[in-house]
Amino acid sequence: MAKRRTNLEWQSLFEQYESSSVTQRAFCEEHGLSLSTFFAKRRQLQTVNQSES
Repeated sequence: MAKRRTNLEWQSLFEQYESSSVTQRAFCEEHGLSLSTFFAKRRQLQTVNQSES
């Protein structure tokens, strides 16, 4: 079963990705993430952050 991550854990992963020089696909493979989940969660958190602003 896949690990459930909190929004804080996802935010940390996105920060790690942004500071890395690898592709999204490579980052997801290194961290055991589904590429589609990576995209969906990133969009979801961006929407939440925008509504809080």
